Amino acid sequence: MTLAAIDRLVYHATIVEMNVESYRRRAPLERKRGPGRPPRTNTQNRR
Repeated sequence: MTLAAIDRLVYHATIVEMNVESYRRRAPLERKRGPGRPPRTNTQNRR
């Protein structure tokens, strides 16, 4: 019965496909990875 209800709703719907990265997927991945490497600094003295 649920399938029939969803079928009726989706039958007249317009499906829009967006090729962008999901922020809901990206946020947990960034938290899992951590802050990452700090930026490299030039430690050599200039002459």
